[in-house]
Amino acid sequence: MHSLDAREEKTSMSKITYRRKQHIARYSPEESRQYVLEFQKRQAERIGDDPVYQEANLFNCISDERFLWCGWERVKENAGACGIDMESVQYFESVGAAYRIHKLSQALRDGTYKSMPLRVVMIPKPGGGYRELHIPAIEDRKVMAAMVLSMESLIRNRFRDLPVHGFIPGRGPQTAIDEIKKSLIAQEAKYAAHLDVVAFFDSLQQERLRLCLRRYTDDKRAEKIIMTWVRTGCMTGGLYVPAHEGVPQGSPLSPTLANIYLEEFDRWMSSPEVVEEYGLFYLRYADNLLLLINRKPDDLIAAVKDRLVQVGLQVKAKIGGGNGWKKIEKPWSFLGFILNKQADGTFQIRPHPERIRQKMEAFQERRQRTERYIHRAAQGLVRYYAIGDADDLKVTLREHDDPVEAMEKWLRTRR
Repeated sequence: MHSLDAREEKTSMSKITYRRKQHIARYSPEESRQYVLEFQKRQAERIGDDPVYQEANLFNCISDERFLWCGWERVKENAGACGIDMESVQYFESVGAAYRIHKLSQALRDGTYKSMPLRVVMIPKPGGGYRELHIPAIEDRKVMAAMVLSMESLIRNRFRDLPVHGFIPGRGPQTAIDEIKKSLIAQEAKYAAHLDVVAFFDSLQQERLRLCLRRYTDDKRAEKIIMTWVRTGCMTGGLYVPAHEGVPQGSPLSPTLANIYLEEFDRWMSSPEVVEEYGLFYLRYADNLLLLINRKPDDLIAAVKDRLVQVGLQVKAKIGGGNGWKKIEKPWSFLGFILNKQADGTFQIRPHPERIRQKMEAFQERRQRTERYIHRAAQGLVRYYAIGDADDLKVTLREHDDPVEAMEKWLRTRR
């Protein structure tokens, strides 16, 4: 009798444990989104009153389940590759996102949260070669996305008067091109220089980044977590490689950190002294720097290089060969567009045919891979059902180029 009671008690405890794993979220997605929006509005108001405002509650934000829920929605929307644990977005959602987010919030608050090493993925560049991406695990991406959400108003307001369009809320390639079209300085310019920061993410100095972060927050716990992510190494060939410099390219937070790193440079480039001295129109998108000026830009390019060397960065020219600049009357490409200045000073802007061709080739390659997969799966289906009416199915598949349509036809005849 005693052993029976013990078994019933054990069974009851296992059921309770199971029910805990079916965790019900404290906040609905709608409540979470509304809370984050209200926080961002309050943050924007504080920045309006105090331009050098520092957010003191970043850690409380990223450990809040509502921020983590919104961060998870961003991660899910972006999808992306798996991290080192090979856990996909679909798998994470299938095992219970509410329970995992609750446990992640607890781990952050009690100090047991630890980030995982990064997984290295090589992706082809449009101009040839490969770019090395470092992919965080889903758990880490959620916290990083929550961090981005908690800093969006700070970034938006700090960069409000700066000509930076990459990874700024509400901006993008279209706003960059529009700014070029509307600028009177750009219309009066005679020369163009397009510079690219070499190995941008890999070259950022980690200690300087820490100092730049302190202009945005005085929350030591949040700073510690950010620097832990920055210094997280990666797994390459089964070996762990620590990160002593740079930030991982491929994480949700890296573009924001890169903009923070270059804020002082952007302010110098867009300062009235530099603009008036050179008749300069300046614009930056991520690691692309566009300079449109009235006189030969050799002196300005040299000053830009010196200024960037001071923060550990180097640039290379993308137009104009050795000079790094060209006359603005000649067309040049920027952000996938071709810009051509007309006789009246306005710009004719059109999509770059080569970029469209590269995209079409990528689409065709993906379509071919998908078609090969479908045909192999259809043949496997025929081999699996190699009895009964399989001959009819085989004939139907041969009669159609599209295996999916063939199987649908076969099914209609069997209803």
